Amino acid sequence: MSIRKIVSAIIVIIGIVFAYPSAIAATQIVQSPNDDRQYKSITLTNKLKVLLISDKNTDKAAAALDVNIGSGSDPEGYEGLAHFLEHMLFLGTEKYPEAGSYQAYINRHGGNHNAYTSFDNTNYFFDIDADSLEPALDRFSQQFIAPTFTAKYVEREINAVHSEYSAKLKDDSRLYFSAFKETVNPEHPYHNFSVGNLTTLSSRDNINIRDVLIEFYKTHYSANQMKLVVMGKESISQLESWVTSKFSQIPNYNISAPQFDMPLFTDGSLPALLQVTPTMDKRTLSLVFPIPSTKKYYRSKPTYVLSNLIGHEGKGSLFASLKKQGLVESLSAGTGIDTGSEATFNISFRLTQNGLDQWQRVVEETFSYIKLIEREGIDKRYFDEQKRMLELAFVYSEKSEPIHYVSSLASTLKDVDTADILAANYLMEAYKPEIYNQILAHLNPNNVQISLMAKSVVTDKRTPWYEAPYSLTKVSSEIIESFESTNVPQGLKLPAANDFIPDNIETISGSLMSIPEPLEQSSGFTLWHLHDTSFGTPKSNVYINIKSPIANDTAKHAVLTSLLTSMVQDELNEYAYPAYLAGLNYDLYSHIRGISIKIGGYSDKQTLLLEKILKTTKTVEFKKDRFEIYKDRLVRSLENATKQKPYQQTTGEIRKLILKPQWTEQEKLDAIQTISIDDLNTFKSALLSEIEVVALSSGNISRAGSLNISNTVKSWLLSGDVERTQVNRGQVARLPMNQSFSMEIDIEHPDTGYTLYLQGKDESYQERARFLLLSQILSSPYYERIRTENQLGYIVFATNYNFLEVPAVAFIVQSPVATVFQLENETQRFLREYAESLSTMSHQEFNQHKTALLSRLFEKDNNLGEKSDRVWREIDRENISFDTREKLSEAIERLTAENFSQFYTSIIHSEGKKLLTFSSGKNTSKEQTEEDVKALSPYQPLEHNNQLWEIEKPFLY
Repeated sequence: MSIRKIVSAIIVIIGIVFAYPSAIAATQIVQSPNDDRQYKSITLTNKLKVLLISDKNTDKAAAALDVNIGSGSDPEGYEGLAHFLEHMLFLGTEKYPEAGSYQAYINRHGGNHNAYTSFDNTNYFFDIDADSLEPALDRFSQQFIAPTFTAKYVEREINAVHSEYSAKLKDDSRLYFSAFKETVNPEHPYHNFSVGNLTTLSSRDNINIRDVLIEFYKTHYSANQMKLVVMGKESISQLESWVTSKFSQIPNYNISAPQFDMPLFTDGSLPALLQVTPTMDKRTLSLVFPIPSTKKYYRSKPTYVLSNLIGHEGKGSLFASLKKQGLVESLSAGTGIDTGSEATFNISFRLTQNGLDQWQRVVEETFSYIKLIEREGIDKRYFDEQKRMLELAFVYSEKSEPIHYVSSLASTLKDVDTADILAANYLMEAYKPEIYNQILAHLNPNNVQISLMAKSVVTDKRTPWYEAPYSLTKVSSEIIESFESTNVPQGLKLPAANDFIPDNIETISGSLMSIPEPLEQSSGFTLWHLHDTSFGTPKSNVYINIKSPIANDTAKHAVLTSLLTSMVQDELNEYAYPAYLAGLNYDLYSHIRGISIKIGGYSDKQTLLLEKILKTTKTVEFKKDRFEIYKDRLVRSLENATKQKPYQQTTGEIRKLILKPQWTEQEKLDAIQTISIDDLNTFKSALLSEIEVVALSSGNISRAGSLNISNTVKSWLLSGDVERTQVNRGQVARLPMNQSFSMEIDIEHPDTGYTLYLQGKDESYQERARFLLLSQILSSPYYERIRTENQLGYIVFATNYNFLEVPAVAFIVQSPVATVFQLENETQRFLREYAESLSTMSHQEFNQHKTALLSRLFEKDNNLGEKSDRVWREIDRENISFDTREKLSEAIERLTAENFSQFYTSIIHSEGKKLLTFSSGKNTSKEQTEEDVKALSPYQPLEHNNQLWEIEKPFLY
């Protein structure tokens, strides 16, 4: 698209926006010139508002229905009822009474489904193969027309809700919000417990919980308070016909949306200090200011303007100043909750230990910066820069995954005019200094709740449901006076003009490439080039993989590589933040073979950012104070890993046991104790003295542009005395054919954690295809058996668990009620019994699973980022034919019901190729735990992490 066309498109869009509403009919939707889909808004006879999306090129259809009711409407005494209703709605309808039929249909046709309940809405969504939309819509619609709420599933699903609640009892975000809710006005529904558990969802006082549930459903699930979004490959008229016939039967009770007009905080409760003790070792500070709701200002976004100024990280910013003083590690600002009547504006920091000790200093300087904004005013230049970037983002908007797209649109429909539904997040129609000042007036020391979350805070209470230790005290007048009287420190200033805003937004002409070509291949260096403007944007991605033989060869070097990337990012932050605001992102991260750099966004000025990153990586001089901060942060991160949820730890343990080189948290903690800044400087020189570099440039970039990148990379990384080398991939331990192993982990959590890993016999495409189909077929029935029927846990799934190209499947459960022996017993019983289901499975159903798997395998890339990542993965696995999907597809096509059944039988009856990691919940007695471990006698217990490597020669790559 030429600059002239782009400018014309922006002018047209701006003209439409400013002419609104007289220039737009209610159903005329403002659309990006880069969006080739068709849209239509309709309202059914039952007042259900619908957005139809026709995308003739999509391979995935999707739908979402948003109900304008959430946990804020839970009846008193039945907290969590809206969430419970979300669970129950999936479990059978009059037309489709079987509890798992909806989920099974979606799964067999390559789809996914989910739902969530928030304070003021509940959102249901799914995607599916594009050819299977109509039957899926029929099943989906019946959930809102005639759900059965089958009595036998009620207690079962209450247990599932309770398991969900139990799984997050030690989750720090839940602990904080449970404490925050305690400080909110008790008359406000936001104060209430929203998840639900066995207590709040019980039948009592001669009232059956099912009756309460049905009454809530009939009272609140009304068509006039619902928004539906449907996306398919069919024409708009066909989609309209389907939707009209299937969703018009949803009852309409003409109810009004709930209003939450009571204040969030009671008079006199602010200013206050909330202190909360977390499970993990973390240090956070938040300033929460109640402000009027800003939902009606979505077309001018005043809080977006303010959050961009307060949250800025460039030179002279609040963050830069606090970081320089060694007080904070991160800063974010923006709207918190917004009930439609009132909202909060939140400013949050991650603190250093010094920052925790001097938290009042951090708050003082924050109010100084707000005072600076008030004093200097918000120059129209800041507004114009943000407006420009949002306009470009809208003009060059790329497609996202259909399931997330429809879910987001359905949620947004209730808050914006239909005409604006696609443009709402990009609109900044007018500079509004009077509104900015109104909001700024609320950001004062007398209207704030200061929240501190750290291990060392003083607490004297516990929250009712999560047992979160907290305290709430008034902030003294002396402290408030210090916040008000602080002068603006020298050096604090509002952002300078952003030089990274792109000037050149031309797309480069030339033939599109389906796979990349090697532009340069020499010892220790390879450059791949992929010209692709098929997504219609002037964007490109650059990947640089710096491989080193010493990056991860010891635990100490793994720690030093991690510290190196963190400190380079720290050094780059002030320079790179304006680039981020201008749509130019970068990531720098360590991995098993070294360090990778990824830059994505508008092509213009990418080379400037890349050269700065490479120069900093090569020449940075580390500062001791920053080194100590990042060393401390890494130590806390490693210690906190032992406090993750049980299922996260058991699955992570598999990786440490199977993949090499990998190091345990304890090995890294032992190594980091003796590391100094001199060690880091020495290591950086050694790391970069012997390397292999692989690079990819993809998107809106010419061969000449790619070669320019090559020259930049080589001049900074491969010049001088640098030795070029070749770095091999990692290794995967080969589990023996006749022996299985187990590893017990001690986790301080009431729930049991369970992960069973079944490994393939080799890394051939045929074996990989078998395991892909295995997880495709088993995922839904395993979930149905363990979670829905047996009620053994909320977190239940069977999934692919490949390392490199070694195929595997994992069965993962976190349970508040079952022991590890019960989970193992039920999993093995499921696997044995499913053999019969598989043997009697019709060829049609088997082929449906194959088709669903192929659909997932060949899902279209929605945007340049997805395509570039896919190509980069092929380069990393050294498949220069770029045909992994095609090879897997051929292998999947060769699978038959008969040969797959034979494969399945061999898997479940195998005595080896299995690895079990588990933790016994702290609710399980010591005696029971010991009995469980003995009962796992087929598994040989592992005593240390390297034991598997002593058994049999591993797979090598």
